[in-house]
Amino acid sequence: MRQLLKAFTSDEDGFLISAELVLVCTLLVLGCIVGMAALSEAINTELNEIAASLYASFQASPPTPMAPVPPTDLFGTGDPLVP
Repeated sequence: MRQLLKAFTSDEDGFLISAELVLVCTLLVLGCIVGMAALSEAINTELNEIAASLYASFQASPPTPMAPVPPTDLFGTGDPLVP
């Protein structure tokens, strides 16, 4: 068992491939982080533009005034409500 462990720790055949794989994976992760940051900024900008256009459209047209509601007979007594 000790010989197997010693042979395993002294074996360096795949070291270069492992180091290259770690470097490539690191670059991929950094690229993904930069891409996601750019994507979030683009989505945030687009949502801000939509919010600004909605705000401007609501500010452009004033609300229409409502017609006054005449007093009605609420209880069916025949007498209209007079303030």
